[in-house]
Amino acid sequence: MERVTLTEAARRLGLTAIAVRKRAQRGTLAAEKVDGAWTILLPARAISGQADGPASTDGPSGHPSPEVGAPPVDSTVAAELRGRVAALERETAGLWEQLAVKDRQIGELHVLLQQSQRVLTTHIPASTVERSTVETPDRPESSRASWWRRLWRATSPS
Repeated sequence: MERVTLTEAARRLGLTAIAVRKRAQRGTLAAEKVDGAWTILLPARAISGQADGPASTDGPSGHPSPEVGAPPVDSTVAAELRGRVAALERETAGLWEQLAVKDRQIGELHVLLQQSQRVLTTHIPASTVERSTVETPDRPESSRASWWRRLWRATSPS
């Protein structure tokens, strides 16, 4: 194990400095904070230059191999997680299909709305449309007063 700076570890692992810092904070990468700066502990295989590029897909079935410093993954847990991911991908695909149907329906409704507006504007001339006016009936003087005058009159001693 060799102690290296955060930027050097990022270069050797083929990651960004932010990614290395986050992994150190989560504990998935062996590291310690010395005088406010992260010092990363890299194993010998990362030091030899094996991890100079991006993560390789040396794992089973084309999946990336576990990151440096990560705990070993049980194959049953990995299989269960792959099953969950597949189920979530199927669910997401179904939701995308529903969204596409809703988009088509909205498009059809938009066309129908435009057609109905065109029909209304072409068949009803503006001169025949009467504007309705609401006439207010004569009210007694007491109801014409503002609300606060009516309130104070009701509460004032007479």
